[in-house]
Amino acid sequence: MGARQIFVHSVARPAAERHSRAQLALLWAGGACLVVAAVILRFTDGEDAVSPVVGRLGLGLVLAAGAVRAWALLTASPRRVLAPIVGERRLVFDRILRARMTVTSLLAIGAPLLAAVAVVALVDEGWLFAALGMVFAGVGLAIERRLESRRRERLAAPHELLVMLERLSMRADIPVPMLRIERDSVPTAWTSGGRVHVTASLVAMLDAAEQEAVLAHELAHIAHRDAAVMEVASAPSRLLLATAEVLLHPGRVPEFDGFREKAGAVMLGLFYVPPALLLGWFARLLVLDLSRSREFAADAGAAGLTGRPSALAAALLKLEEPDRRIPREDLRLTKARGVLCIAPVERVPGGALLQTHPPLRERIARLEEMEGRLQAAC
Repeated sequence: MGARQIFVHSVARPAAERHSRAQLALLWAGGACLVVAAVILRFTDGEDAVSPVVGRLGLGLVLAAGAVRAWALLTASPRRVLAPIVGERRLVFDRILRARMTVTSLLAIGAPLLAAVAVVALVDEGWLFAALGMVFAGVGLAIERRLESRRRERLAAPHELLVMLERLSMRADIPVPMLRIERDSVPTAWTSGGRVHVTASLVAMLDAAEQEAVLAHELAHIAHRDAAVMEVASAPSRLLLATAEVLLHPGRVPEFDGFREKAGAVMLGLFYVPPALLLGWFARLLVLDLSRSREFAADAGAAGLTGRPSALAAALLKLEEPDRRIPREDLRLTKARGVLCIAPVERVPGGALLQTHPPLRERIARLEEMEGRLQAAC
């Protein structure tokens, strides 16, 4: 496994570097085109035919950079199904569930993209509105990442967990991912960048069988590139909602401290906020539905890897106990990656459509059904 993992990383690293260089080159070229188009528009008062062409070219290059980024994320690691050694317990996606996830992903990405393309194509200065929207979205994402960039203290991974992870990775036929133990009072686990993150409080809460089930759940996410898929699918909604957030709360941006700047942001908000909120929340609801579907698939993968669906069910019951007391600061930091966690870190008011995870009773019912099938087959 070690030699195979080194080979995979040695091949993936040059490819990642090429993707990064291509993405930066396209971003710089697109940004330069947009600046040139804005300068031409400024000095011709919109009476020229060049600025729309150059502006649309710039937006196309930026979109191409996004496509390169998406491709790099989705091809960063080899996708695997469970090895034949697992026999009848191999991970099999339900066809209806897989089709639903595919349609949801395409709609979450395609609907906002088609709306933006229509505005740019049908309005002479539509490229300028799209470019300004991208600037506001970038500012909003920068503010959002201030919270996510907070580093946590990491602890040494227990030997038993490392052995579990290596054994499960061999069953799943994937390279052993890095395991990080985070000092955090929120008991949860998630995947990011091909790594498995587990909080120390989760390790302390669960027994060995439940810990193995949680690791298997996260490995199922890695085997099917769920973190990459969710990042790509959620990109349009995050950009749109970040734009609306900046224009609705201009005081959060240091550059908007003055009265004129705030007034300008409010005026721009009249044009940007309604469509951004409408399209952004439409895409966001689709992403949440996709997240819930992928959790069902990861649960099935964990059950197949361990052969003990009941262990995952027991872990989920402990993780969703309503009387857990979690410091508000830790909760805020963990909510930033809520769709990637094994269980919801906080219930959002508004019904099932706004939840990042399926209802606990549905997950438990499916796991109990799998447990019954396995017991009957023995």
